[in-house]
Amino acid sequence: MKRILVLMLAAVIFAAPCAYDAFSPEPSPLAGLLAATAGS
Repeated sequence: MKRILVLMLAAVIFAAPCAYDAFSPEPSPLAGLLAATAGS
């Protein structure tokens, strides 16, 4: 049970900048990296 809680917390911490990049109006380096890897 404790391991699941730690994994969920780590997932939230990892997902927070991704969600910010997705909803932010300014261009992000993460979006550029994803576009570069998706295009190849």
